[in-house]
Amino acid sequence: LFRCRYNINNSGGDIFLGIATLIPSFATILGLFGSLTNTAVGYILPSLFFLKVDTRPLTESKRKWGALVLMTVGGGCGLISAVLIIKDYIESFNPQEA
Repeated sequence: LFRCRYNINNSGGDIFLGIATLIPSFATILGLFGSLTNTAVGYILPSLFFLKVDTRPLTESKRKWGALVLMTVGGGCGLISAVLIIKDYIESFNPQEA
């Protein structure tokens, strides 16, 4: 009845199969997606929306500076969290005996 331009039968299956093959630990995948998406939703996107909506120049608005600081610190913490999760995943292949 309706023709679709896109093949939706395997729209993301190859990506998910590749991720599952490269990172078989489900906890690592959840940790990475959680650290990156929660940081984006909680810190980066609200700050970006506020910076877009507020029409005052950056030099006249203390709130814009606060949004920039929140975005930078939140993004940095999310990036540090993702790096630590990847580091822990890599170290799980080489357990060092104490």
